[in-house]
Amino acid sequence: MSVSAVKTFLQKLGSFFTTGAAKALQIEAALAPAAGAVESVVAASNPGAAVGINTFNAILGSVVGVEQVATAVGASSGTGAQKLVAAVPGVEQAILSNPLFAGKTPANLALYNSALTAITSSVADLLNSFGAGTTVTSTPAT
Repeated sequence: MSVSAVKTFLQKLGSFFTTGAAKALQIEAALAPAAGAVESVVAASNPGAAVGINTFNAILGSVVGVEQVATAVGASSGTGAQKLVAAVPGVEQAILSNPLFAGKTPANLALYNSALTAITSSVADLLNSFGAGTTVTSTPAT
């Protein structure tokens, strides 16, 4: 790999972090009041639910983060399978940080790995169902 290729990669990566951080702060600022209100109500009525919400938010963050990194380094055309492999470890970390699973070891490793892949894939499908640039709003399921 040439020095210029490494430099280009690092420039794109730096640009991603700069742009991504700014966008993340904008999104967080826009959603914080509503998210905070919902989480407060949920936590007050069922404190255990807040843990589940945090776990799901971490899973979403992992999947979105992989897509953002891929886009930033010019790999937005990378295959879904490549992005899936890259996102699974973050999803696993989010799940293992949940008190229900923390410190435990799966009895059936094949089933565990299959479930991690399925969860990651399903969250990616959920996000992709809204399309690029779509603002997600709360809509009751029908």
